[in-house]
Amino acid sequence: MENTNKANTEPDPQQHKQRSREHTEELLDEALKETFPASDPPAVSRPEDPAPARNETDQQN
Repeated sequence: MENTNKANTEPDPQQHKQRSREHTEELLDEALKETFPASDPPAVSRPEDPAPARNETDQQN
């Protein structure tokens, strides 16, 4: 008989949070290894939406 217990299929929020934190730590560790010289900040950035380009005609209106 197949086990259809919903509790077994849903991820535990605490486990998900812990895995996410561990993944972030791994990314930071890797960025620190890739950074040279040591005085440079870690090579980690968040993607941002680029600002719309403005040309001279947009600024005049």
